[in-house]
Amino acid sequence: MTLPYIRVRSTGRRRPLALQTPVTAFRNPDTGHRMVVASTFHFGEPGYHQVLSDDITAHERDGWQVQHEGSQHLTPADTPTADEQTVLNELHASRDLDTRRMSVLGWVSQHSVLHRPTWRTVDMADLDIIRAVGHDAMRAHLTTTRERLGWPDTQPWQHCRFHALLALGLRHIARAAAHGHDPRRPRPHPDPRQEAVDRVLLDARTALAVNTATTTHGNVVMVWGAAHLPGIAAELTRHGYHADPVDGRWHTVGLLPRVAASTVRYLLRRPPTPHPTFHTTSTIPVAEASS
Repeated sequence: MTLPYIRVRSTGRRRPLALQTPVTAFRNPDTGHRMVVASTFHFGEPGYHQVLSDDITAHERDGWQVQHEGSQHLTPADTPTADEQTVLNELHASRDLDTRRMSVLGWVSQHSVLHRPTWRTVDMADLDIIRAVGHDAMRAHLTTTRERLGWPDTQPWQHCRFHALLALGLRHIARAAAHGHDPRRPRPHPDPRQEAVDRVLLDARTALAVNTATTTHGNVVMVWGAAHLPGIAAELTRHGYHADPVDGRWHTVGLLPRVAASTVRYLLRRPPTPHPTFHTTSTIPVAEASS
């Protein structure tokens, strides 16, 4: 089963495009066991996380167990070596850099706001991920992030280049996802180290999440990054679950930066203008026609 895991929608003529992620319902017709997968974008407007939280909490009040990803919320079983601690420090620095760059859009990290004490963290701890991926592969992965986002603070116009590439990339991924493709995971991967990262960050963690959810007594809400949805859907199908598109819904992460305006401001060496928000007191209606 292949399901779109992100989409881009028009908010009206001459308005920015909106990025959205789905909440997808599944049911096993043989057992009656129900599953809801709340797919998330790891950064979004505070209002996005609040709407998602309200949606998830409504299920929890009805007796559903909430299981969510969150490797940084787990304590490793043993003490890292000096080399492992170095990679852990680089991982934490990479997350901080992500948060700083996305904050210019007014978007905040999911992991800082979208979790509750009553929710169960089902994931691999950071240290376990590093060990499964391997030092070299993990450091190469983090180096790519640092090179992509690590411009000097004295060059604020670099945000504009990042915003243009982010908007273009997400539109490309959304179009591919609508046709059942995932352009971020070509096979074979041109870099075997990145393939090792994908195998753990996506495949191994997805398998752990589905195995835990399907063996849980009672209905479950799975809160996972949207990129995991194709793998989760495939695994749930293998376990006899069927998706219920009628019971699905989409939540707006935020408005995408304008590509042309961001590109012009980058070329002119100007910092980005304040980014518009979606979740305001006068909510912008999201049209059904895709862009």
